[in-house]
Amino acid sequence: MPPISVAIEDVIAIDQIEGGEHRHFEITVRNKGRMKVKYEIFQPIKPLRKALLTINRDIQFGTQSASHCRECGTKLFSPDDLSSIPQTLRALRRERCPECNHPFPKFGKFV
Repeated sequence: MPPISVAIEDVIAIDQIEGGEHRHFEITVRNKGRMKVKYEIFQPIKPLRKALLTINRDIQFGTQSASHCRECGTKLFSPDDLSSIPQTLRALRRERCPECNHPFPKFGKFV
């Protein structure tokens, strides 16, 4: 995918999304929405956070669970609910929240 650039002044939040062994970041940008970013790209996060906050003091940094919809908070799955590999893969491949129908962020694409 071609590189994507955004003005640091438009970055609203950078959240680490955790789901078991799977981790990634989501960046929220004003007038664009949210996008997934590979975990390794924002590592190490502490120097990046310091550099970004010198330019935009309003950026919020946080940690969220991958098992809840970031839009409406609906619980999407729990490890106890996923009794089989096919069921787990279906849950992880969803493109939209089954409750509010909001699209989940993708790598390299704002939603």
